[in-house]
Amino acid sequence: SLGADMVMHSATKYLGGHSDMLMGALIVSSRIAQSKLIEERTSLGSTPGSLETWLLLRSLRTLKLRVQAQSETAEYLASSLVSIKCGVGRNQDTKAIESVLERVFHPTVQLKDNGAHWIKDQMKGGYGGILSIQLKSREIAEKFISELRYWKHATSLGGVESLVDHRYKWDQSENPG
Repeated sequence: SLGADMVMHSATKYLGGHSDMLMGALIVSSRIAQSKLIEERTSLGSTPGSLETWLLLRSLRTLKLRVQAQSETAEYLASSLVSIKCGVGRNQDTKAIESVLERVFHPTVQLKDNGAHWIKDQMKGGYGGILSIQLKSREIAEKFISELRYWKHATSLGGVESLVDHRYKWDQSENPG
């Protein structure tokens, strides 16, 4: 209904949600594309096994609650960090955060920054569980990551763990903070 011909999902993280399966899903809008995909999957045999299918079915039963909680948490963190960045509720702890935080990236921040109201139309059920921040320097970013206790440093969306990724470590064209 949004005009996409094909949508690819990583079923591993959001749909699976328990770090116990590896799967993807390809959704197409035309019957012709669907038929071709079914024919290809049938002849190549690259379909999920019965255990993976059962694990996915089990996980889909809690999908709405999990995604809603992830989205609400990311929105809360984004809102809190933006408030700190703007000097709201300034105290000793918030001053420390304010001194190292450059920018917060989350759909809710885009809505406030540039009035991107089309986001509300596209993301009616919430704004997703991914939040990105930019710190003021590479050194601050590396120190920040090394001090985390509840997040693991990894480039993946494939598990239940909360993860942090420092893109600059792998791609020097990215901002170092």
